[in-house]
Amino acid sequence: MKAARRKAKNVTVRKNVTIPMSLANAAKEKGINFSETLTEALEDKLGV
Repeated sequence: MKAARRKAKNVTVRKNVTIPMSLANAAKEKGINFSETLTEALEDKLGV
């Protein structure tokens, strides 16, 4: 059971977000990975 919980914590889900075009363009120019950036921001905000 513990192994199943550990595995479930690593499951990813697809989310769609809406951001200003200027941010999207600037991030694209710099090669920023949106999924990685959003994950890091959420972890920081949630303290996990």
